[in-house]
Parts: sequence; C-alpha cells; structure tokens
Amino acid sequence: MLQTTRRIEDEERKFALLEILSDQYSRIILDGTLHKPKSAIEISQEYHIPFSTVYRRLQTLYDNKLMAICYNDFQY
Repeated sequence: MLQTTRRIEDEERKFALLEILSDQYSRIILDGTLHKPKSAIEISQEYHIPFSTVYRRLQTLYDNKLMAICYNDFQY
C-alpha cells in the first residue's frame, strides 16, 4: 500500500501530534482500532484502560483529526 506523507509546518500542531503519539494509551487505541471500529467500552474492556481515560483519549484523537467517531454507522 502506497502512503502519502505530508510535512507539518505548524510547530504547535507538530508538538500536539508528537505528544499524542508519545502517549501509551493513545497508541494502544489507534493500533486497536486500525482495522475494525470499536466502541469506547470495547476498548476499555479489551485493553484494560479505564473508561474515563479511553473517552478522553478518543476526544483528543478526534480533535486532532487522528480518528473519526461513528454513531450507528454514521461517521463524523
């Protein structure tokens, strides 16, 4: 699979992405949902991450355009 790379010029955005990707829980969530969507409850139970932590990380990933959020097959 050919992937396109993009240079991130904005230093603030670059720092935010590096901070997110350096977080263990964020990496687990991204890796765990790469091939199949999962609910916050499924992620919490499967990876033994507190639900409140999963919810906060999902919001951070969404806010930084690293993850989409779906509700009953409707993607935001």
